[in-house]
Amino acid sequence: MTVLLTVLLIAVSAAIIVLHALSVFGQSRTARISTYFSLAMHIILFTVMLLMALPMDAAVLIFLSSVLIYSSLHALRYFRKESGKKEGEEA
Repeated sequence: MTVLLTVLLIAVSAAIIVLHALSVFGQSRTARISTYFSLAMHIILFTVMLLMALPMDAAVLIFLSSVLIYSSLHALRYFRKESGKKEGEEA
């Protein structure tokens, strides 16, 4: 049972990362749908961590790494947009 839950934890975490990338770099409808799926996957991730009886610090680390990845993707998108502007242009 533990092996199954560990594999499920890894699969759900990978799916969340992919959904974060889709929600940041996707078009408006794709981004909205992937955001909703990401929310559902976070709930599933929380349930799997409860079933595995993970310590609280490990669960917080997993959720905060999700926030870090999402924020980093937004920063990457912002800097890519800023570097695409020509010299002398303003926002």
